[in-house]
Amino acid sequence: MFRYTASALLMDINRKWTFCRILFFPILIIAFSGFSPEEIYAEKLPSYREVKKILPEIWQKKYPVKPVKFISDPENKGVLTALDKRGRVYYYHFMVVIPRPVRNEDESIKNIDKRKSELWVRYRPYEKKDPWDLSFARRDLLPGKNKRWMKI
Repeated sequence: MFRYTASALLMDINRKWTFCRILFFPILIIAFSGFSPEEIYAEKLPSYREVKKILPEIWQKKYPVKPVKFISDPENKGVLTALDKRGRVYYYHFMVVIPRPVRNEDESIKNIDKRKSELWVRYRPYEKKDPWDLSFARRDLLPGKNKRWMKI
């Protein structure tokens, strides 16, 4: 039966430890770095410019009031990401300027004033039919967990 001497045993342990360091440490670094596989292998996210181009079309599907203008990324923080039940969700922050209609004495409607509202455009890449949605909620009331800002 083969017996280890103390020096042979230490060399064998050292060899195995080196193998573990080479093989498993890079895997651990990737696993604990905070990147999910969706972010590593995901297709490219739309930029604010691309979202601003399709935003009037999304707006017209949902709301009858024609907006005056959209202001993109007012806080200059980027895109807010969150985890939903089905995957990662991306929130694009906009300010929308909409007219405030006022009824005159003769029952006609006149747009005298304008108001700004906070608007979040939600992008769900896992939804194939309709990945875009609009929300007027405050940032702290947006659905999802593990929210963080991401520059694109």
